[in-house]
Amino acid sequence: MMGRVSRKLVGFATVLFAGMVIPSTGGFPAEFKIPGISNAMKESNMSTVEQDGLIFHVQFDLFGDNLLECTYQVRNTGDRDCYLLNRIYKTYPRWNINPDIIYVYFQEYGIVHLMKAIPPVPPDVSPTSLMAPYVTPVRAGQVFSETVHLELPLQEYQEYALREPQEKAQKVELYKGIYLTLGYMFKVEGTVEKTEIYQGDTLMSFVNPPGILSPSGLLVSPVVALEIPVLIRYNP
Repeated sequence: MMGRVSRKLVGFATVLFAGMVIPSTGGFPAEFKIPGISNAMKESNMSTVEQDGLIFHVQFDLFGDNLLECTYQVRNTGDRDCYLLNRIYKTYPRWNINPDIIYVYFQEYGIVHLMKAIPPVPPDVSPTSLMAPYVTPVRAGQVFSETVHLELPLQEYQEYALREPQEKAQKVELYKGIYLTLGYMFKVEGTVEKTEIYQGDTLMSFVNPPGILSPSGLLVSPVVALEIPVLIRYNP
C-alpha cells in the first residue's frame, strides 16, 4: 500500500507544482512579507478573506497553555469546483494523515505561520520527489470546515527540513501573532478525480488532461494578535 501511494504522489506532485504558486522558502508568500507587519495585526481572533469566489473564515483559540485550535471554513460561491490542498501527510517516523498535520513556520517579528498547501522547497535542498497533499473537494455552492488541534508549545514543522540534533538546547518563547495559508486549485474540463482507501479513510487526488494547468492560488488570513508559546531549538 505504501509503495503505491508514494509512486502515485510523485506524478501528482509534478502536476500540482506545474500549476501552483509556490510560497517563498520561509513559508511566507513574498507579497505579504512587509516590514512592520506586527503593527498591523488584528486584535480579533477571527478573520474573513474573499478571493476567486471563495470565502475564507479563520478563527484561532487558545485553551490554557496546552492547546491551540485553528478552525477554518471555505465557502465556494463560484460556479466551478475547488480542491483544497489541505490533506498533508507525514512519512516519518511512519506514514500518517489526519487533520492536525499542518506546516508550522516561525518567522521574524514573532509571527507563527500555519500552512496547508504545497510546501516550498528550500534553495539548498534537492528532493528526489516533490511533496503534494491529497485534496478536499469543495463543490460549487458548497462549504467545508475543519479544526486543527496543535499542542503547545508549538514546534516548527517544515517539509524537506533536516531533523534537529537531539543535543540542541531548547527554550520556550512567546510569539505574538499567527496566520494561516491554505492552497487551492480549481477543477478544469477533463479533470479526472482519483480516490483510494487508506485505513478506512478516503484519499482524493486528481489528474488534468496533458498540458492543462489548474487555476490556483493561496488563501492567506490576516495576522491575528495572539500570544503563543513556541519551542525554539538552538546551539548553546
